[in-house]
Amino acid sequence: MKRIFLSAGMAAAVLLAVDSCHKEEAPVVDNSPSVISPDDGTDEEPEPDPADLLPIKIDAEFADWDALDASKVAETVCAEGASKTALKKMRVYADEEYIWMYFELDESQLGTDAGAVLNVFFNSDNDATTGGNPLGEHLGNDVDYMLQGYCYQPGRYASWGPTFWQYAGTPGKTEWKWDNIAASGIGTGAGKDGKYELQIMRVMMVDVKFADTFTVGVDLQQSWTTIGVLPNAAGGAAEKLAVTIDKK
Repeated sequence: MKRIFLSAGMAAAVLLAVDSCHKEEAPVVDNSPSVISPDDGTDEEPEPDPADLLPIKIDAEFADWDALDASKVAETVCAEGASKTALKKMRVYADEEYIWMYFELDESQLGTDAGAVLNVFFNSDNDATTGGNPLGEHLGNDVDYMLQGYCYQPGRYASWGPTFWQYAGTPGKTEWKWDNIAASGIGTGAGKDGKYELQIMRVMMVDVKFADTFTVGVDLQQSWTTIGVLPNAAGGAAEKLAVTIDKK
């Protein structure tokens, strides 16, 4: 009888030891990251920046102008014998949503102690009877709208950010009268080393109807005195530059 109890005790001890071993052996867990990422969209191509899809990027790098079809870009240069010569060249390209402009400037005529305002004048409907003549001897008597902003601040080029104005004077007369339509946000600009480019968002020119061919002229002022006009001519007066919209 004693021997039976001993055997039973020994068996119990063996079972207890085996059970103990099983409890101490924790399962092996592989915590290394899975090669399959969760479906969080990161494996998709990122959406392109809309600005990168436009033919001209406003970044003070001007090589993209050379990539345009030259037959669709309007251009004018400072005339020999002109009186306001700080602007040397202007190029304009327009599609159905934007207008882009490029300028070359004579930086020696820019005073470093004052900002410079770039006024852009449009005869948007190409109708001489609907606008006026805000600059007297320059740019004709058919200006409908003006965009006005600083392209230069003392010692550096500025981002333009123009305000938007409609001619409010008598049609065909020389008057500096305007109704403000919108604050800045309609355009932006950038420049360096005597070159400047700007972009105008036509969608923000609310209710402005552009003819397939419109005309544009610019006036560069410092301390509210004109130092450059394009287009220009010997003696001053010149018609605005005709621009045909690229309807792709």
